[in-house]
Amino acid sequence: MLLVMDVGNTNIALGLYEGENLLIDWRAVTRQDQTADE
Repeated sequence: MLLVMDVGNTNIALGLYEGENLLIDWRAVTRQDQTADE
């Protein structure tokens, strides 16, 4: 099983693989209106 992540400036994408098969994927949008200390 393999968990992969792509962390960018506007999105965070995650995927869970079993061999070559993608089991599930998630995507989260980062908020541009928050400061680093929030």
